[in-house]
Amino acid sequence: MAARLGDGLKSIAGAGLLAAPQANIPFCRLPQHATEGLLAEGYAFYHDRWEPGIVRFVTAFSHSADEIDQLLDAVRCHTR
Repeated sequence: MAARLGDGLKSIAGAGLLAAPQANIPFCRLPQHATEGLLAEGYAFYHDRWEPGIVRFVTAFSHSADEIDQLLDAVRCHTR
């Protein structure tokens, strides 16, 4: 699921994947308004711990492809 999320993030203008996901954790750069929008929708993730705009998503085998795709759709919506 991390690879699916990483590949999806790479395709979104305004979202910058920092490196290929290691294990189940992709790091990316998002605009502040996108982070705020995702948090307002109820997504939970670490953000701004490393530097402003850096977020860390954690995936698990229990996540479905549909859940990853929903997150990617939300990122697309908030980075426009």
